[in-house]
Amino acid sequence: MKTTTSIKAAAIAILHFTFSILHFTAHGAVIQQVIVRQQWPWSTDVKVEYKLAEVTAPVDISVKAFNGDTELPLPAEAMVGDLYGISESGIGQFIIDPVKAFGNQKVAIADFRVELEVTDSAANISEVIYKIFSLTNSSQAEINITRADLLNGKYGSYVTDFSSLGSGFNSSAADVLIWTGVTNNPAYKDTHLVMRKIPAKDNSFMIGSPVGEVGREDASGSAGSETQVSVRFTNDYYMAVFELTQAQYRRVVGASPSSYSGEDAALHPVENVSYKAIRHG
Repeated sequence: MKTTTSIKAAAIAILHFTFSILHFTAHGAVIQQVIVRQQWPWSTDVKVEYKLAEVTAPVDISVKAFNGDTELPLPAEAMVGDLYGISESGIGQFIIDPVKAFGNQKVAIADFRVELEVTDSAANISEVIYKIFSLTNSSQAEINITRADLLNGKYGSYVTDFSSLGSGFNSSAADVLIWTGVTNNPAYKDTHLVMRKIPAKDNSFMIGSPVGEVGREDASGSAGSETQVSVRFTNDYYMAVFELTQAQYRRVVGASPSSYSGEDAALHPVENVSYKAIRHG
């Protein structure tokens, strides 16, 4: 059974913001206290702090915003902080960016309030979907990025559908989470290597040239027959987000075979690497 308690927050009223908070109990976890403050005069951001108790399994905090009884648009990208995959009781906080949420730097809302609700997290909320490997610091050799990390905005922007990336991008996957903020950090093409989890387990594909393929050869190098074989993945695997750059290759191998030396050459893909070197390097 869900119980509801209404609290009038003692908060700063800036740009005609006033705050009332509605908090819920659900799934055993309880929000016991909420404080809302606008970060004026240095920022228009609204900071929400809450105290969460009786957490026995990962939970999410869902948020709705209102002007009086009228619900306001509050897209996920307008909030950053402790909202997904919260696995322990304690103090949490998140930021609401009113510019992103309401589209105006001079927002004036007479009776602004938020509702917080506790719900169970998705079963895969703690799944590691990106890995960052340091090529220069052995003490921070590997950083695991979970779904919760991305959804909480810890690593910058993300999208949840391919269509938002532009025309021609699509996927049959039902659950899409793409870290777009990775392109904003040149370190990920130089001092670090970022890899994305490929959910390949239990999927199959065919290897070998199909009949009629141009250039089809047999083992002797002559045109002939080749048996196609179905291969089944027994596990997921990780693949680099970017093509290996000259800088990354040099940090691992100690030298770069590339002939390209144009502007920002170090951040361009390494070339002139032989197949043998890739397999046995």
